Amino acid sequence: MKMEQSENTNDSVRNVDIVGEIALLPDSLFFYQTDEKTKRLPSKQLNEWVSNTITEVSPLPMDQLLWGFVERETAKGGHVLLWYAGLKERILGVVGDLPDGLHAVPYFALGFLLAQEGGQIFTGDKFASVLVDKKIFGFYKTEEASFTHIQQCLSASKVEIGDQLTRIKIVSSNVGYSGDIKWVTECKSLDGSVKTRDVTLRADVIWNADIRDKALIKSLKMQRQVDKVSQAGIRMAFLFLILLFSFEICLMGAKVCLLYKERIKNFLQPKALSIESKDFLVRKIQSTVEQEIRPFELLSILNDFRPKSIYFLSSMIDNLHNVVVEAIAETAIAAETYRQQLDKSGYFESVTIENMTTTYQGTKFALVCDFKEKNKTSFLALENPS
Repeated sequence: MKMEQSENTNDSVRNVDIVGEIALLPDSLFFYQTDEKTKRLPSKQLNEWVSNTITEVSPLPMDQLLWGFVERETAKGGHVLLWYAGLKERILGVVGDLPDGLHAVPYFALGFLLAQEGGQIFTGDKFASVLVDKKIFGFYKTEEASFTHIQQCLSASKVEIGDQLTRIKIVSSNVGYSGDIKWVTECKSLDGSVKTRDVTLRADVIWNADIRDKALIKSLKMQRQVDKVSQAGIRMAFLFLILLFSFEICLMGAKVCLLYKERIKNFLQPKALSIESKDFLVRKIQSTVEQEIRPFELLSILNDFRPKSIYFLSSMIDNLHNVVVEAIAETAIAAETYRQQLDKSGYFESVTIENMTTTYQGTKFALVCDFKEKNKTSFLALENPS
C-alpha cells in the first residue's frame, strides 16, 4: 500500500501526518521515559510492566490515558524501552477521530526506532522530531526543522554533533501479509547527499507502539487475524475450485480422447480380425509344410556330407531333430571319417555310430544324429540341397 497524505485519508483527523497505516501524532501531547533492561521480557509481561510503571508515575488514572511503548536493542546486547502516555481527552481534542485502520504513534516513537549515532530530524509533512545520539531532543513544525535552525538549537543546548545531522523522511510504505510494515526512507545529509534506507517494522512492534485503547487494540488485532484467516480460506477455496475445474477439463479431454480411440478401435477391429485370421492360416500352413518337408531337409544335410563310398540303406526320424540312418561303407575308417565331418559341420549336437558290423557287402553301421535346435525355416534355406 502506497503512502497516503493525511488530507486524503479522513477529514476528521487533524494535526497528524499519515504514512501508510501509521498516524504520526505530535510529541507535545505525551510525557515519556526510557528504561534500559539487561534482557527482553515476554510480550505479556512487558505490557504489564509498562502499565504498572505508568500507573506509578502518572498522577492521572490509567482509564484517562492513552499509552504505548517501543523497544530497541543496544550495542551491548541489552534493551532500551521507551514508554509514553498522554491525556486521552487532550489527544482526541487535538488530533480528532482516528479511524480504526490507522496506528496512532508519536513522532519520537518511530524516530526512536530509526535513530542512529549523531542527530536525526525525523520529519513528516506537518511536524518533525529531533533525536540526538538515539535520545529525544525536541519537537518542531516542519518549516522550522531546517538544518540551520536545528544546528542553532543544538548549539544553544551545548550539544555537539559536528556534521552528523541527517533528515529522515518516509517516502513509501507497504504492509506485508503478516502485518509487518516495510518503509523506504530518504536520508539527506548536510552535504546534500541523499541515500535511501529500507526499514521493516514487525507487526507486534506496531501494535505495542499504538496508543489507542488497549481493549480496542485487542479487538482490532483479533479482527485482523480473523480477516487474515478468512482471506486465506477464500484463497484456498478459490485455488481448490481452479484445481477442480482443471481436473474436470482434463477428465473431459480424457473422455473425448477415449471416445475417439474407441471409435477407431471399432472401425479397425473387423480388419484386425481378418488380418489375424489370415495370419493364423498362413502360420498353420507354414507349420504343416515345414513339418512335412523337414525330414527331407535333415536327410539332405546328411547327404551333402556323404562320400560316394557310403550308401544309405534306411532312415528313421522320430522327431524334428533326431535321425537314425542305416548305411553301408566300404571300410570302418570311411564310416568314422564321415561321422567326424558331420560332427564338425555345426549342424549337430552329437553324431555317433552304433551297431557297426562287417559283411561281404562292406561295413554296416547305424548313424545316430541329433540336430541342433534352430528355426525351422533355416532348413528351408540350404545352399545346396540334394
